Amino acid sequence: MADEVSQDERTEQATPRKREQAREKGQVARSQELNSVAIIFFGVIALVIFASSIYTNL
Repeated sequence: MADEVSQDERTEQATPRKREQAREKGQVARSQELNSVAIIFFGVIALVIFASSIYTNL
């Protein structure tokens, strides 16, 4: 129960051991925007690469 302190009440940074334990549990920060940007970026690249081929086959 004592470990369930809210972020606002914490006064010190997490120790390296706590960070390692969180990483082992899969509790890491992930950016959803990064995934979306990567998908859009590679989609646009694929369109640029294949656009001339698609246009000539129409």
